[in-house]
Amino acid sequence: MADDVCLKKDGQLIFPSPAGEKIRIKYIWNEDRTDLVEHERIDVVKEMNERAKGMSIPEQIARLDRGDTSVLDSNRVTPEDYNCDVSGMPEHPIEVIDQVVQAKASIQVLKAKEEQDKKLKALQEDLIVKKAAYDEAMKAIDAVKAEKKDGE
Repeated sequence: MADDVCLKKDGQLIFPSPAGEKIRIKYIWNEDRTDLVEHERIDVVKEMNERAKGMSIPEQIARLDRGDTSVLDSNRVTPEDYNCDVSGMPEHPIEVIDQVVQAKASIQVLKAKEEQDKKLKALQEDLIVKKAAYDEAMKAIDAVKAEKKDGE
């Protein structure tokens, strides 16, 4: 193998790759174990995307909703693992599940309210049409009464 690909530093073999490279080369020993040879080329972006599956916030909440509490395993995640303000974060997976359930219930209430608003608007429009018809009928009655008075 070429010396520029594999550098020795403190007895360790290093395989440098320029930053931003989208392909990583995996090397293995040749048959007589005298040199490293290229085994395969790995698409780094594809590999990162595969590893990221299931790690977005909605996906993690969906996992919690299904009962998978490994997302928030307190034995694996300690305060030293991150540096951010989590004062508003749930302390137990059941709190996350409860928030999801509450959000779903709120959505149902909003949808029911929207449906009631649509019905109310339809009733108001119907009332306006009937009021106009009533006003027309009253005008006709008043006209008939006026004719009777004039005819007397």
